[in-house]
Amino acid sequence: MTHSETHVGSWKIFVVAALMVAALGLMAVSATAADDTASRLDRKVRVMERVLDEVLIQSPNVVVSSRGVTRGLVLEEYGALFTLEASVGTEMFVFAMPRPPAAPIGEDDADHIIVAPNRPDRAGREDEWLEQSNEKRAEQYAAFKSEMMDAIVDYGVTLTELGDDQWLAVVAFLDSRPLLGSDDRGGRVMFKIKMRDLRQHSAGNLSRDAVKGRVTVEER
Repeated sequence: MTHSETHVGSWKIFVVAALMVAALGLMAVSATAADDTASRLDRKVRVMERVLDEVLIQSPNVVVSSRGVTRGLVLEEYGALFTLEASVGTEMFVFAMPRPPAAPIGEDDADHIIVAPNRPDRAGREDEWLEQSNEKRAEQYAAFKSEMMDAIVDYGVTLTELGDDQWLAVVAFLDSRPLLGSDDRGGRVMFKIKMRDLRQHSAGNLSRDAVKGRVTVEER
């Protein structure tokens, strides 16, 4: 191989090496950018957790066991999912107890036991109170759903790293124990909306009522 050929070969190796270094550099920058995006999104998810916790604590419609009941995570391709636990209603929890059996109060001349029945007026008051409490609880449940939608509309748009077609979803697990004499052991309600809709509202292209109308509510 001549000196000229050696020079040309060295030049080619230099060019190839430079291209490889540049490509590796771009890959590293891309990986760093992706890591930075994931880190920013994770921090914003933590902030959204605190926002939803504060909504629950300040709500006159639900009771929570403590701060920090909201948990959030990012699901690849889906979006952001938050879960929380709460009990609907801020009145004292009352659990139905069986009424005591009628008690004997004496015997007649034929040795028949005389039994005093439960007082009907007391039973009527209990039924009335129970009905009123359940009606109040239904009102508070409706108000709670509105509070959740408001929080999603007001703060969900801060998750800017999510794509337009990704979802923001909040799942609330409610009333895990019987309340007010009901056999219903609670359920769950999920709110979800596309990030595109939140951004359109933020940009002024959707009214508040319109964007709240795009929140899907699934109850089970």
